[in-house]
Amino acid sequence: MAEAYASDEVPEDLKEFATLVATSARSLVKQAGPAASGDKKWSGIVHGRYKVFVSALHDEMVRRVETRAQLPGFKEKLLKAHLAGLLELTRADLVEHMPAKAVAESLITHRDSTFHFVRVG
Repeated sequence: MAEAYASDEVPEDLKEFATLVATSARSLVKQAGPAASGDKKWSGIVHGRYKVFVSALHDEMVRRVETRAQLPGFKEKLLKAHLAGLLELTRADLVEHMPAKAVAESLITHRDSTFHFVRVG
């Protein structure tokens, strides 16, 4: 289970990971552009103007050789970074209007919360 950190106790490797995640997520959002929501090419990758599916972000970071983690380990590290306040995870609402595979593969659960996206700030 992921743990929360005091701000002065956050490991450097987690900070570096969060920075890479933010950079990759921003890159995907920028590539998709403002019309991404209506473009089937970006379905299952970017949702709206500020959210990237966890599974798509993992695929992008593997492609860019920014992570070697398998998806479950990647999700665990994302959750740790979220709990440390280094990035923001959000949940998918109205999942019936989203690609089922992307929603299922992106799912992160923690206690009573569920997450599917990394929000680009």
